[in-house]
This record gives sequence, C-alpha cells and structure tokens, in this order.
Amino acid sequence: MPVLPFTTFCRSATGCRQAGASRLPEIAALPRLRREDLAAVLHYHDCQADDARLVLAVLLDARARGADILNRRAVTAIEPLANGYAIELDERGAKRRVDARFIVNAAGPFVAGVDAMSSIAPPPRPLRLIRGSHIVLRMPEPVEADAYTLQDKEDRVIFVLPWLDRRFLIVGTTEAPEQGDPGAAACSAEEQAYLLDAYNRYFAPGSGPATAADVVWSFAGVRALQDHGDRKPSRLTRRPALAGIANGSGGFVTLYGGKLTTHRAFAEEVLDELRDLGAYMGGPWTKDVPLYGGGEISRQRFSPSSPKARQPSPARPATAGLSPTETRSRGFMRSCCSNRTSPKRSPPASRAPS
Repeated sequence: MPVLPFTTFCRSATGCRQAGASRLPEIAALPRLRREDLAAVLHYHDCQADDARLVLAVLLDARARGADILNRRAVTAIEPLANGYAIELDERGAKRRVDARFIVNAAGPFVAGVDAMSSIAPPPRPLRLIRGSHIVLRMPEPVEADAYTLQDKEDRVIFVLPWLDRRFLIVGTTEAPEQGDPGAAACSAEEQAYLLDAYNRYFAPGSGPATAADVVWSFAGVRALQDHGDRKPSRLTRRPALAGIANGSGGFVTLYGGKLTTHRAFAEEVLDELRDLGAYMGGPWTKDVPLYGGGEISRQRFSPSSPKARQPSPARPATAGLSPTETRSRGFMRSCCSNRTSPKRSPPASRAPS
C-alpha cells in the first residue's frame, strides 16, 4: 500500500478552496499540466490499495479464524426452517445443502435477487444501480508519480492514478444508470468519451490529446446505492444501511450499499444487528488488529513524513523469495480456483474508486 502524493485541480473556484495556484513554485514541476484558467491546486497524501489484494487479505484472515471459504459457489435456493435457513449451493454442477441459523446477504447489486429466494427475508429497500467505469491509458513520458483529483464540469471529481508500477494511468470514474446485468457491466462509448474529455481538459500530453485509440482497456463496476428519488447519482449517499428479520432463533440480515474501504467498520454494525437477532457475538475487536499479513510490514512505511514513503518500492528480483503472506496467498488462490478454466482477460486493474 504505497503512499501517494495527491494533487487536486480546480478550473473553477466554486466548491474548491482558493490556493493561489500561480504562487506555488512546485506547479512548474507537474508535467503536462494545462495552466490556463486554473483556479486552485491542493496537495496532500493518501494511500493506494489493490482491491483484489485487500479482499484476499480479508478471506485469508477469515479462514485463519475458522471460516469456510466457498469461492465460486452459486446460491440457488434459500428455504426457511423453524430456526434458521437451508441454503442450496451449486458447486460446479453438484448440489450441496448448508443449514445455518443466520444469513448475511452482502451481494451488492444482487441483494434483491438473493432476498427473493426466501419467503422470510428483510423488507426490500429501493436501490439505484450506478455504473462506475474507468479507462486505462499508457503512462506518458515523463513518468507521472502523483495521483490527481480533477474537478469536473458536472460538480463531480475524476481520479487520474498511476497504476501497475507506473506503466499505466487509470482515469475514472463515471456515474451512469445500470439497466442490465450488473455482472456484465462494461464501459460505454459515451463514458469513455466523457473520461477522455475530462483528462484532456487538465493535461496536454506532448503527443496531443488522448483519444479512443490511446485506451488500452476499460472496466466497470456497479454500485448499489440507496435510492432517494430524483437526486443525481453524485448526491446519493454512499453510507450503507442494514435491514434484518428474525426467523425463530435465527435471522436474515441484508446490507444495502457500502464501500470496500470501510468494510471493517460496517462489519461491526452487522455483528450488532446479528446480536439483536439473538446471535452470540463477542465485542468489537478489529480497530487495532492489522489485516492478515499486515504485521509483517512496519507502520513507519505508511507515514507520509517518512522519506521511504515517498519513494517507489524497489522491484522484486525474479529470484527473490516470497513473503509468508504471499506464499499463503498463492496457495489459497490455487485451492479456490484449481478447477476453474480461466477465459482470456485484459490486464488487471483496480475497481472503481468512489
């Protein structure tokens, strides 16, 4: 999780604190920046995380604490019992039944479909499915070390982030209604043009404005946001909500909305809801407990004041040994995906920052 210098640009002082951009000597060191009509520049530090690695760390931690991780198993039916539920799983064509007192539905944009499988589920809440798309550009020369937050014309922000050892730039995200299957969401031509326009408003690469031909690949994710009538997507709250229902001595809890980056804090709210439904739960404990494998890394490395935090991590030689966490991660992924045939895919990228 490297510490990145972030720079926020505004071409209008509206909604952005005036910072006297013309008086900042470091602005001259920002490559390719278009300076006309630039109203403000704010500079700060933040951390960049790989979402796939974050999810993997959570799974490894759960397994180490006794959880069964059943990756790529589809839930096909949920039947209420006297004190809980019977869940039917499809394990690569084979059916398996799991009985549980409690169900937590954290299926994101698919929550409504999971709730509908059971006749005893929390009352539905209105959700709006919003697609967030990104485009990936090759890193121009000179290589960009900073991440950027751009103020858009529609009172939104767009991120420009160095990615994959600074070989690429990620530009995103959008907010478009998703009408189809969330699992098949993809960046539309209109969204691509919107992101390219935003990028070109702030940057002037030596080779000319970025075009569709410069897009190496694109990807999209779908946010499940609480619907508040006719508000713009950018005005919809990102705060998650919970709904629960008792079933005998068991119960069913559904999560609406939420963000991966705040998963730990929200997970403690889920445990409180389960406790109210009769589940035996201990007290909160995650606040001061590192993520799985986090104890192997010094906290000093993440301090923005540390000189090491401002330097890129050295490349790992091909012959270097793996850390204990990396070794366990690779073994875990092999055990989860050993029977899966992987289709040809584009290079990996982060999901939508929001």
